[in-house]
Amino acid sequence: MLSQPVSCGITALSFLACCGSRPLLVREIAEGTDLPLPYLSKIVNRLSRKGLVTTKRGIGGGVALAAPPDRITLYDVCKALGEPAIEPRCMLSQERCSDERGCPAHRFWTAHRAALLEFLQTTTLADAVRHTARCYVPPEGCTPSLGSCCEGGCGLPTD
Repeated sequence: MLSQPVSCGITALSFLACCGSRPLLVREIAEGTDLPLPYLSKIVNRLSRKGLVTTKRGIGGGVALAAPPDRITLYDVCKALGEPAIEPRCMLSQERCSDERGCPAHRFWTAHRAALLEFLQTTTLADAVRHTARCYVPPEGCTPSLGSCCEGGCGLPTD
């Protein structure tokens, strides 16, 4: 399972991807995703500093994806938000673990971590959006960019 900041980041980025290229206010993202505004603001700030979103102040400003959703991987989001699961560390302790001196979980975690990294590096935000079960209610003036879903026009496929 991924950490709460990464989960919230993927949710927010998916919402942005659904809504096309129009910049959205953090408040609009929070309302559309049911994420707490203060927490989401911190996540968006970190995503902006790491180059996954762009932010612009003033009229017509807001938050937008810095690249197309099919060019942002889940690994990119994990790295930007400091996901512990992608760090090369021991599953059971703070000690260094190696093939020569492995903890009881070393072989298990090495294989599973490799599979997790492969998944995160090959799964894009567009993939996540296409397969999410969540239906977002887009803000007014939002033109869905990835098809349509539910009656809300959130951009997710209906099948």
